[in-house]
Amino acid sequence: MPTVNTMLREYKPGDKVHIEINSAIHSGMPYRRFIGKVGVIMGKRGNCYVVEVMNLNAKRTIIVNPAHIKLQKLSVVKVKA
Repeated sequence: MPTVNTMLREYKPGDKVHIEINSAIHSGMPYRRFIGKVGVIMGKRGNCYVVEVMNLNAKRTIIVNPAHIKLQKLSVVKVKA
């Protein structure tokens, strides 16, 4: 089961998120084609979020429960000068 913090986390429009399915929660589960994709939060609809994902060469809009998404962590690459 997901923690309460996972379910109540707020995302802002423009945040990049990873779509990771949590099999304990069936509501708001995206189609299996989108597992592992990175998307951008476009807005909120009820308890779920509207996420825009690139699928091949087309942009797809999906509605995902917050239990199935995680915020993308940006990695910083240091370049030696």
